Parts: sequence; C-alpha cells; structure tokens
Amino acid sequence: MAKTQKLKFAFYWAASCGGCEIAVLDINEKILDVVAKADIVFWPVA
Repeated sequence: MAKTQKLKFAFYWAASCGGCEIAVLDINEKILDVVAKADIVFWPVA
C-alpha cells in the first residue's frame, strides 16, 4: 500500500515588507496543526 504524502506549500514575499507572512504566525500554536498535515518547504521570513 502506498504511503500518503503530506501536502507541501511555500510562502514567498508578494510585497516588500512580508507583513502578510508574519500575519500567518498570528495563528499561534494552531500552526502545529497545519504542519501535521503539510510540510512548509520554503518560508523566507520564518
């Protein structure tokens, strides 16, 4: 049986400040629920 792979996603600056990416961190410990189901493969701000 094939192992199910986790989703993969990346964040990238769409503007010069990166404020939108920092706002994602405002979900606090809920980010741990996200990484349980998906791998963050690129995030320059984090």
